Amino acid sequence: MQDLLGGELLIAEVTGGDKEEEVHYWNRFVGGIEIDLTREQFGPHRIIGDPRVVVRPPEGPRAYATEYARLKARVLSALKQGSARRSEPTCPHPVTLSFMSRILITGMSGAGKTTVLHELSRRGYRTVDTDYDGWVLPDGTWDEPRVSALLASSSSLIVSGTVENQGRFYGRFSAVVLLSAPVEVLIQRVSARTNNSYGHSEADQSAIRQYVLDVEPLLRGGATLELDARRPVSDLADDVERLVAAEGPA
Repeated sequence: MQDLLGGELLIAEVTGGDKEEEVHYWNRFVGGIEIDLTREQFGPHRIIGDPRVVVRPPEGPRAYATEYARLKARVLSALKQGSARRSEPTCPHPVTLSFMSRILITGMSGAGKTTVLHELSRRGYRTVDTDYDGWVLPDGTWDEPRVSALLASSSSLIVSGTVENQGRFYGRFSAVVLLSAPVEVLIQRVSARTNNSYGHSEADQSAIRQYVLDVEPLLRGGATLELDARRPVSDLADDVERLVAAEGPA
């Protein structure tokens, strides 16, 4: 893939289950798009760790150099045949491409992160709301090993959350979406919701006002897209869905 399309070659350790540790390779291209042709070989109990970039020697691989050259020649030959005879498939076994389209939705309490996430889940996307199920530690930060394992094992995913250490993971997302609204709208929403008591007290509302002043500018600085959270939920979900479509199939 890298020989033909450029980009970066990634490597990560694979652990977990009852098998020995091993390594896994895949590709990252311009714009952060990742393609992995062999990820499906790993079962659900295998965890693919954080990737690092492999710098290949300019003369080609040192190990299995003969086999590599033979395979490269065969691939190039097949591509040429396919170009000359587009109506005739050159590969009898179709390959599934795994596109990496990971989106983070962030914002203040009351911005509607959970509501938008529910709509995207209804449309068939895999979603994780990190406000629930123990993703956030008692100190208010993400459980970094758990989040890292989630992002490494999921090729298409939409995550929501607002925590202090989320910026450490921005490089693992293809887009970071900030939902924002005037503070009075946020206060009205958190006061009215029944599934979460946060925001009902004056102390909570005072904290939200301060977070809008102190924290929201930091979120805005790290976001790749800001959406007006006063818009209809379906419209917001449409915008996020377009981001996923731009990276590849969900």
